[in-house]
Parts: sequence; structure tokens; C-alpha cells
Amino acid sequence: MRSIIQSGLLRTGAAAFLGAALLYSVAFSQADSQPTLNGENSLYDGSSSLQFQISDNFSLSAFKGLAFSGKKHISDKTAIRLGVDIYVSSSGNDTHSTYQQPNDSSFTSENNSNFWASSGFDIQYIRYTSLKSPIHFFWGAGPNFRYQRTSYESERITLSTGAISTRNDENKSLSAGMSGIAGVEWFAVKNISFLAEYGSSLYYQWMKSTIHNNTPQKSSSSSETNSLVFSPASVRLGISLYF
Repeated sequence: MRSIIQSGLLRTGAAAFLGAALLYSVAFSQADSQPTLNGENSLYDGSSSLQFQISDNFSLSAFKGLAFSGKKHISDKTAIRLGVDIYVSSSGNDTHSTYQQPNDSSFTSENNSNFWASSGFDIQYIRYTSLKSPIHFFWGAGPNFRYQRTSYESERITLSTGAISTRNDENKSLSAGMSGIAGVEWFAVKNISFLAEYGSSLYYQWMKSTIHNNTPQKSSSSSETNSLVFSPASVRLGISLYF
């Protein structure tokens, strides 16, 4: 319950901060369109930054769940942001069980293993509308790509007869699409800033599931799905470290 409340407060606070900062940024930029000296922030051609997301428990994590998120300015008001995600996990266990059958007790040994791998990237073109305001409004858009594969394998051996039954489940998914963002950034000091942004994405997704059984008869089945998915806007709070 506490984590749910913290998550709700974080999202509400981020939305309120983003709305207030946007109004302030627009009002300030209309008052004077000339940028201030870039010494007050790090929004200038050639600057780079690493970005981290502020999580529900107010700890830092990878921005947008990515393993790496970095931004490179190609001019004072424009930048390219790249996010890369690579994740691999595997696990396994051995168990010995007794399964009660009618008029019989069959001792079995069972081995299970799980594998999960995913990779992807986001590339976004980002533009800042003004460098004059202490709070800088930005928007951006770009392509994204994701690949994921999961598998589950199990092997059961009946010790009294030596009979072996196996099962293999495999799932693959591939997605590609476009994402868009809008947000604000405020510099606490020249090389450290806080940002809040909304982001949505639209992508095409292909998924395939395959099941192989050998119990002891062999059988297999597979299914494929194709879909167009819209991921609605979500708000994120983050911190950028410039260098």
C-alpha cells in the first residue's frame, strides 16, 4: 500500500511540476526571445549528458528502464538522445518429488530452466524552444526498436522406469515504431539539471509462441500474432549530469 501511495504521489507531483513549469517557460520565453549566456546551463553545441530516472522510492535508476540513456547537443537548441537496453537472465533448479498414482507411487526427478533476453534502443531528436527561460521547454520524436526472447524448459524422469518427458516453451517478440515526448528541464547548477516529461509511443509488434512436448509422444504447436499498439502518455522525473 505504501509503495502504491508513493507511486501515485510521484506521478501527481511530476504532472503538477510539468504543467506549472511549462506555463512559466512559455511566459518567460515570450517576454524575451534572446538567450542568456550559456554559462548558466549546459545547453550548448557539443555538450553531452547522462540521464537517470527518479523512481517511486526516490532512488535513481536507468532512464525509461533503459540500461543507458545519453544526450548529445548538435546545436544550442537541438540534441540527439540515445537509449540502449540489454538484459539477459537465466535460472534453473532440480527437484525430487513423489507423485501418488492409483495403486502406485512414482518417484521422479525434475529439472527446470528459464531464460530471458531482451534488447532495444530509442533514438530521439530533441528541440528546446528557448534558452532564455530558467525552465527550458523541449519536445522530441524518434524511432524505437525492441526484441525479446523467453524460454522455459523442463525435464521429468521417472526413476522406477527411466521414462523421460520434456517440455519446451519459447516466446519471441519484435516491435518497431515511433515515440514522442514533451517536457521541461531546470538546471540546479550548470552541470546538473532536473527534468519532467510526458512520453507516448505507437509501434507494430510481432509475437510468436512455440510449445514442444515429449511425454513420451512428440507434439508441438505454435501461434503468431501481429498488432498495432499505442502506449498512452506517461510522466517521468529524471536527472541529467552534463559534461
